[in-house]
Amino acid sequence: FTKILQRNNRSLLYENIRFFIFLLVIVFLIFIAYYDRNYTIKVHIFQRVYVIWKNETIYKTIKLKKLSLTNYRNIKHAVYEFDGNSKIVGENRIGKTNTLESICYLLCDCLLNGNNDVSAIKPLDDTKAIVNVEGTFDVNGEEFSIAKEYGENWVKERGTANLVFKGHYCNYFINGLKQPTLKAFNQTISEVFELADDPSVKINFARLLTDPFYLGDM
Repeated sequence: FTKILQRNNRSLLYENIRFFIFLLVIVFLIFIAYYDRNYTIKVHIFQRVYVIWKNETIYKTIKLKKLSLTNYRNIKHAVYEFDGNSKIVGENRIGKTNTLESICYLLCDCLLNGNNDVSAIKPLDDTKAIVNVEGTFDVNGEEFSIAKEYGENWVKERGTANLVFKGHYCNYFINGLKQPTLKAFNQTISEVFELADDPSVKINFARLLTDPFYLGDM
């Protein structure tokens, strides 16, 4: 009976110490918030401190479930469905690297080498073909799809029947809805995936998830 009491007193002591540390952290956050108006970060820290105090785990699970490609470089059309630890294997020059690069382009709007000139994603045999890349993700059990439609912009010249090349266009879609701008598209992805969008953070977390050479090139 004495040992049981000792164990109970010890558990109560640990619980009081944890609670005291928790209060100290709260006071510290309030003190910082008084001098810093970035309350969003403070609330986020407070939530994580509370979770730690409750001995719980907070994380977000993001899984790429499906990838659809049309006219992406040498890939005329392909649909990949991923389940668990999936692998893409095959002979040389059939599109393995292009498949990986399409994911990087979808999330980061750049190629694997960091080049923002994405015109190289067009098929060589028909540069006027429209390129479509769509990814379907499982985010904590909820389906989330994003897509890009990329193509050449040909405009009819006034007074003639000639078509003049005027650069490229890109349309952005989230869950089937067209987005007004690339900024709105990226902002929604950052919010859903909980990626850092703080300008002071120099790491592109979306590219970190897709580009195996990213950290080595920094």
